[in-house]
Amino acid sequence: MADEDESVHRLEGTSEATKGGLFVMKKDKPKEFEFAKPSLLGLDKLAEAKRKQNRLMSFNQDDQETDDELARKHRKYRKPNEETPTYTGGISEQARERIIDRLQRYSNVGNFQNK
Repeated sequence: MADEDESVHRLEGTSEATKGGLFVMKKDKPKEFEFAKPSLLGLDKLAEAKRKQNRLMSFNQDDQETDDELARKHRKYRKPNEETPTYTGGISEQARERIIDRLQRYSNVGNFQNK
């Protein structure tokens, strides 16, 4: 029975002929520079035309900058309004007279003296 126990715990594939462990795959060698093939759809010609157009437009940027400056000058901004001045003088003379008049009219109301 001792032999059976050893066979149960024995791992298969541990012979010298079978390799095991971590396999490290080697990376492919970088390809040497290849000449770009012309596009089948003509995109390379379209890209070249756009590059040429951008170069021509870069010469005209000076003119566009002056147009931008003119546009800035003609902007319409809201005119600044005058701020409301702070009035620290209290109430007006008319309001002061009304308050004094009211106090005088009602000052004697409720004061009764027995004689």
